[in-house]
Amino acid sequence: MDITWVVVGLAGWALALLFVLVLMRMAGQQDRAARHNEKKLDPFSDVTITKIGDNTRFTTVYGAESANNTKPENDEPPKAPPPDR
Repeated sequence: MDITWVVVGLAGWALALLFVLVLMRMAGQQDRAARHNEKKLDPFSDVTITKIGDNTRFTTVYGAESANNTKPENDEPPKAPPPDR
């Protein structure tokens, strides 16, 4: 067996690994975008949103802490509109 085939094999494995890592990163970005879009469509959805902070660590934000979900100042739950008759 020639050393050239060993080098070609290692290069092939490295390229395959790089390709898989790029695909995983793209899938993660699409997943984050889909979660943010779901939260925009339904602010009370039970979807977990991850944010990247200033220190580049992931922090988790749950539905009750969404910027779309505003709490009244007197901490009372929002009143539901009267039912249609």
